[in-house]
Amino acid sequence: MTPLSGRWVSTEHVTFTNPVRAGSTFYLDIVIADDGTFEGAWDSYSCTSYPGPYSTMIISCSRVRQLARASGTFDLATRTGEIDLDRLGQSSFAFSLGTELVLELPKVWLRLGDPVLYTSRLAPAARPQSRR
Repeated sequence: MTPLSGRWVSTEHVTFTNPVRAGSTFYLDIVIADDGTFEGAWDSYSCTSYPGPYSTMIISCSRVRQLARASGTFDLATRTGEIDLDRLGQSSFAFSLGTELVLELPKVWLRLGDPVLYTSRLAPAARPQSRR
């Protein structure tokens, strides 16, 4: 087993105070095998904004709930990997592992308008119960 083996899931909601970061995060629910390969699903977040304290803008984002397939591989030695997101395409990524697993795709990912840095923050989770 590796430190990555098991199920990892992003939160259902994310919040930003920096408008530049809004829309830069995506949801993942993946199971990582001992060999570093993973399978699961990804989703996007839909964001709304409202005024916060001290003239800040709060941007609250919730999952869209249109799951698509996600798969790829992690290379623990180089802290990099490859990801394939159905409906979007493939990309390399860098990752860090602390209290959470953070995937960071290149700034040129998708190249739609301004470069957007896509990240996903995941926490360890229990494997879903199989139905019999």
